[in-house]
Amino acid sequence: MKQFITTIKPLIVLILSYVLYQVSDWLFNGQPYTMLVAIITLAMFFSLGLVLHTNKRKNQDWIKKVLISLMLIVIAFDRLGIVQIQVLSLSRLINDYPSIINGFVVYLGWLFFE
Repeated sequence: MKQFITTIKPLIVLILSYVLYQVSDWLFNGQPYTMLVAIITLAMFFSLGLVLHTNKRKNQDWIKKVLISLMLIVIAFDRLGIVQIQVLSLSRLINDYPSIINGFVVYLGWLFFE
């Protein structure tokens, strides 16, 4: 039973994220809506990565967590259009290959507890 619950957690996260996405679609319109969608998308993929990590041990490696958080903030600010990073051409990469960046965000979520 415990293994079944562990296996079904990512599906539950995806379903809850979809419901939240639909509710925000119903509630908001315009510019705040696009910002909310970007934040919901990042939160959904990051939480999916957190759920995929099954060994929830206490990790004292705070520098790694700070770096992961900073990378996630840079991706979020770039998606929201607050900061455009032309030197690394991250903006172009995010716009051209969003699934790669989404996979990277899932990996960051998984790596957060590694």
